[in-house]
Amino acid sequence: MRIGIDLDGVVFDSENWFKAYSEIFDVNINGKGVVNPNCIRAQHRYDWTQDQIKQYFDDCMEFIQKTAPLMPYAKYVLDKLAENNQIYFITRRGVISDIEKTLTRERLAKENIKFDNIFFSQSSKLDTCKKMNIDYMIDDYHKVVTELTDNGIKCIYFKSFTYTPLNKKNVVEVSDWGEIYRFFFDKNKKSK
Repeated sequence: MRIGIDLDGVVFDSENWFKAYSEIFDVNINGKGVVNPNCIRAQHRYDWTQDQIKQYFDDCMEFIQKTAPLMPYAKYVLDKLAENNQIYFITRRGVISDIEKTLTRERLAKENIKFDNIFFSQSSKLDTCKKMNIDYMIDDYHKVVTELTDNGIKCIYFKSFTYTPLNKKNVVEVSDWGEIYRFFFDKNKKSK
């Protein structure tokens, strides 16, 4: 199988770190607090100016991408999946800065995470999923999952802190890597 996987909030627990720092940053700039609680991206959750958004990412992006821990059991399951599947990381990283690409490559190497290819700066992941013939895409952002499933791509929806229920065909909802492991284990068992 060809499996597409998002990084932030799926492989790395970076979304929780960005969320926590966004509260600290908002207090420090005398912000108004969260104005859009259902938005996963910090820059859209607050009423910040473009300069404040830039300052927020300048303050925390590099540190978080270097240090945010792996999601529990992500490495174990990724190692198992890589034995019999092709793994493609399809990520938005790189949209803000090219340094994200370097940090990501370094971090994946440091964690010894095996994969076949990585696609950066993916604001929309649809074209890449189609081009790579992705069988399943694992993502935590409901808008990405909706766009993909509306266009025939099967998804595993990794429920995040801004979880929006999706009652859609071709969507499997999970909350951890153990559930992802079970899903693929059961799928492989049925195909034998």
